[in-house]
Amino acid sequence: MILARGGWELADRVIPHQAERDVIKWRKAAAEPVLVGSLRGANPAEHLDSIRQNQTYYIKLSNNQPRQFAACAVALYFPMALRKPGAVEYYAEVHGIDVVPRSAIPTPWVTKRKKDELVVVYHLSKFQKTRRPILNIGESEKIIGLGANGGHLVLHLSALAYFKSLCLRQNPSGV
Repeated sequence: MILARGGWELADRVIPHQAERDVIKWRKAAAEPVLVGSLRGANPAEHLDSIRQNQTYYIKLSNNQPRQFAACAVALYFPMALRKPGAVEYYAEVHGIDVVPRSAIPTPWVTKRKKDELVVVYHLSKFQKTRRPILNIGESEKIIGLGANGGHLVLHLSALAYFKSLCLRQNPSGV
């Protein structure tokens, strides 16, 4: 009876293999980039409170980085001052993106940026915990940072296991 059917009909009835499901998940993850952001070095706890309270995160606008506008989520790196070892542990979905002058963003700290400097503002949902922390298993945070603009775009968080996978460098920006 089975042999009387055509090849395509039989192929449509085959149970999908786990490898096929994984490929679909990875393709979806590749289409959903995440901005991994840093917390201000001077007072990371204050910066975290501000991000959670305002449900926004901002980075310097980079004219040669159109991917800044592709982020589907923002994940935060918690430095060793807040968590040992440092790790990416929380993320929030992006609900909107604006470009505004830095002076339009109220913060409890004095900015080091020029007031008319443009920044990309990510409007966020409530933060959620990652399935498991993405740990910074290095000995020092001196080699760990998130780029001169305060963030680093990566594939979906599910694609990362260790912080070294992020290929990050020290963050000299004064977010």
